[in-house]
Amino acid sequence: MTGRTVAALRIVLVAMGAVGYDLLAHYSNLPATSNNLGAALSTLPPLLIAAGFAWRSSSRHAVLLFCAVTVALLIAFWPALQRHFAILYLLQQFGMWSALLFGFARSLRSGRIPLCTHWADKMHGPLTAPELRYTRRVTQAWCVFFAAMAVTGPLLFVLAPRSLWSAFNNLWTLPLLALMFAGEYAVRIVALPSKRRASIVDIVRLYAASRR
Repeated sequence: MTGRTVAALRIVLVAMGAVGYDLLAHYSNLPATSNNLGAALSTLPPLLIAAGFAWRSSSRHAVLLFCAVTVALLIAFWPALQRHFAILYLLQQFGMWSALLFGFARSLRSGRIPLCTHWADKMHGPLTAPELRYTRRVTQAWCVFFAAMAVTGPLLFVLAPRSLWSAFNNLWTLPLLALMFAGEYAVRIVALPSKRRASIVDIVRLYAASRR
């Protein structure tokens, strides 16, 4: 298989995993569902992240210690996790949107290159003056989107029924992201009609390369 095919398959698998997790997470917030499912799902993302850092450690003792401490903490705090797992969901969502907002907003500071400008330049550079202005505005638009998502979740958690808040966090997130991408693409066609279009595979491969 070619590199593009492998990248496309990875995107499909990641998307399927994300959709499956979101559906289960929403189901775990429904009234008739066992709290064990919600507690397990809400702890899964931070555990995977922590396990990834531990796995990269050169010390096998660090990995074993991490596993032992994790098991002990889960056993000790499981009843509390069953009662308050929704707060873990809330913190994870708020942390994700806040981190994205911070990263994009920081790139807009004087002397820095906006993230969308950086990625566009990697794919199609050198950029013209209109392209530089446009990609900066796109970065600003993503900041507004991330800020709105970060604020809306906690407000719904406090003011709305849990089922509505859970639907926003778990069922509406991916469609809203897709709508944002589609809206930006439509605006780009009008604002930069002669610009070569990058596929989603190109964007993901570029992001992965930049992270490495």
